[in-house]
Amino acid sequence: MPSGMNHSPKGCGVIRQDQTEVLSPNATVGVVYHSERLHCHSVKIQKSSGRESHLEVVLTQVKNREIRRLFKALGHEVTRLRRIQYGPFKLEALPSGAWRESPIEDVRKTFRL
Repeated sequence: MPSGMNHSPKGCGVIRQDQTEVLSPNATVGVVYHSERLHCHSVKIQKSSGRESHLEVVLTQVKNREIRRLFKALGHEVTRLRRIQYGPFKLEALPSGAWRESPIEDVRKTFRL
């Protein structure tokens, strides 16, 4: 798992597997939105129905509103977006706007300090 950021977007419509492959950094073209090439490390379809899709998206480089722009370029609107992991730290049930301290030993171990 890269030390990027994991997000859990929910969007309108069905996201197909071939659409997620276009988002890969190894894709020859990727997604170009307003002359900017956008991609992510990985996309997993968690659940999909006729109305919406639930995904897990891992970014290695975070740009402002990148996930929303990625899916807009594919013709899908992101209706809900949650960050579920920041680097090696899983956010789990941390409420929006809340924070928690990480024990210094965990930080040292994670970053080999």
